[in-house]
Amino acid sequence: MDTSSLVNSWNRLYQIDMIPSIWDHMEAVLAEGRAVVTQQVYEEIEKKDDALFAWCKERKALFTAIDEVHIELLAGLMERYPRIAAAGAGRNFADPWVVSLAQCYDPACCVVTEEGTSRNPNSPKIPFICNQEGLRSCSFNTFLRETGWRERG
Repeated sequence: MDTSSLVNSWNRLYQIDMIPSIWDHMEAVLAEGRAVVTQQVYEEIEKKDDALFAWCKERKALFTAIDEVHIELLAGLMERYPRIAAAGAGRNFADPWVVSLAQCYDPACCVVTEEGTSRNPNSPKIPFICNQEGLRSCSFNTFLRETGWRERG
């Protein structure tokens, strides 16, 4: 899961005071291993030090640490897409980590992102890289549907 999905959902779409069940669901699927979020996403969220970061900090153990396989896949990804490496140095630091984490699994994970599609290799967005790498990407809403979240009535 990309930082954009968490930030957009927390701040704009599904505020915890209005729809707490989404965040309970998110915690559950992370704890069950049905979703993964890389430590680098945590680090991006940490920069803001807001309510989302407080929520993440309480659940820091649910964020996936890097390992040797992840680093190897990351190196290959950054070699094939040097522009994502340049983008990864700034605001979208976690992007290459998110995509390479998805590649660590068999079958590969679907990458959850709110980034728009781009067909421009000079400004690669996560959906573009996923498409090139044969990975599926989806929105947070699709993630919720596919992981079984339903509003309790």
